[in-house]
Amino acid sequence: MYNQLYEIMQSKAFASFYSNPDDTGSFVFGRILGMNDQFLAIYMLSPNGDFDGVLAKRVDDIFRIEVGGLYAEKMLRLFDESNLKPIDFPMDNDAILMSLLSASQMKQQVVAIEQFSSGIDDIVGIVGEITDNCVSVFQIDAYGVADGTSYSRITDITQISYMSQDEQRICRLWAQNKKFKIV
Repeated sequence: MYNQLYEIMQSKAFASFYSNPDDTGSFVFGRILGMNDQFLAIYMLSPNGDFDGVLAKRVDDIFRIEVGGLYAEKMLRLFDESNLKPIDFPMDNDAILMSLLSASQMKQQVVAIEQFSSGIDDIVGIVGEITDNCVSVFQIDAYGVADGTSYSRITDITQISYMSQDEQRICRLWAQNKKFKIV
């Protein structure tokens, strides 16, 4: 599968990426921004054709790729490539996870981190400190309210979602709450 993913990345094609063996019909749609032997970064589009963040996923978790087809055709009609949000942070193919963690830290943007292939967002918030193999995350709940700090080994991270529509919503609520002194 690595070779097919690499070819799709090189061609800058949009594709559907399937990675949930418990729900084989679910997928993310987007373009591969970068990849290495362990992780790939996908520029995601929502079902409405809007920017839906960047997803870092383990290469081995992808069990199906779909290129072309009716869904891709629909998506290509829904978005205007010239209006796609540019990625305004460096993406290092050799350090996909670190690229997204660093972007969260530098830009104060929200990430959702999955650990141990749990299938859930174990940690959601803004990255604080990054050391050799540890990251601290200032946690923010679904209402945009501060919820403590988590520390995680980077090697335990199996997925990062950076500023998907869920994280964008949390970020907006966080900003509103700070303005109104709720937190």
